[in-house]
Amino acid sequence: MFESYKKFNKDKLDILNSLEKPNWRRVGYQYEFKFDKIRELSKISDNDIIKIDEKIIKKIEFKNSFKENDYFIKMAELFFNSGVYIDNNKNSKYYFSFKGDKENNNILDYNIIIARENSESSIIFDYTGDIDVFRNSLFKIKAEKNAVINIFFVQRLSENSESFSNIIVEADRTSKVNQYFFSMGSKINMISNNVYLLDKEARSEVYSVYIGDKNKKIDLEFTTNHRAPYTESIIEGRGVLKDNSKKVFRGNLQFDRGAKKSIGKESEFTLLLNKNIKSDSIPTLKCDEDDVIGEHAASAGQLNDEKLFYLMQRGFDEKAAKKIIVMSSLKPIISKINNKKLVERLYNIIEERFS
Repeated sequence: MFESYKKFNKDKLDILNSLEKPNWRRVGYQYEFKFDKIRELSKISDNDIIKIDEKIIKKIEFKNSFKENDYFIKMAELFFNSGVYIDNNKNSKYYFSFKGDKENNNILDYNIIIARENSESSIIFDYTGDIDVFRNSLFKIKAEKNAVINIFFVQRLSENSESFSNIIVEADRTSKVNQYFFSMGSKINMISNNVYLLDKEARSEVYSVYIGDKNKKIDLEFTTNHRAPYTESIIEGRGVLKDNSKKVFRGNLQFDRGAKKSIGKESEFTLLLNKNIKSDSIPTLKCDEDDVIGEHAASAGQLNDEKLFYLMQRGFDEKAAKKIIVMSSLKPIISKINNKKLVERLYNIIEERFS
């Protein structure tokens, strides 16, 4: 797309440079502008799907929007070099693979997904590669009346990659949007996910699996906004941390006035494998309506000595016993992926990390 955006897109670059660069003090990360070339990725997926372009972006309207001054959102809007537009009115399955290469180690993808009334979609976005890449993804997702979306975000980038994601979801009456996040790679992993339940009986489920080892920095934020009666939501995170990794998990439930009889549940479970880990869980409940149910829970702890002892008494050494416990902690969410080969790859990653 751009051989050199410094030369051909000075106006866009000036807009981006006018914004404050992100600084996540809690996990000790300050973003630095690192790349000078953005080219169009040659291959997005194996499906015959419309590639995103500016005409489509201007055509599709959403009721809610991202923050205008967000650095990474603006970067994806101005300099996207890949992405897809899905407009589904039936029952369909999609698989998309995003992979950088030596010529272009920047993945800036902008994706719009529309699930029409009564449709059902199953979508996998798989980010992978052996070289170190900078990935910045932007998603806008809309589920119309009685539509169902199952969407899987798999991030298994190389060890020194950096990964950023911003997702906005709008769910209409009696629709259901299920999101699954698998953060297995990259030294930096940041996710900001915002769901809006706009009409009666809309439902959202968000599940997140993450692995932190070495000096990884993980900052995850999942927010669900209940704006109509009888809406339901679940936010659940499961992770394993070791070495000197740092993690923040924010689970936010918002009940607006008029969201009567709505139910929101948020929970996170973190397994800590040593003492040098920094792990913060920040559940937040904001309520402007009386007749609702909001629940949140968070737990973080070392390996259960009794479970470890039980497995070692049955012939497993300590490493094998720990691996079994890690697998059992993450398996309930990983097993939901409807792609056997991908599930196997994720289990192999866990095997390698904890061998």
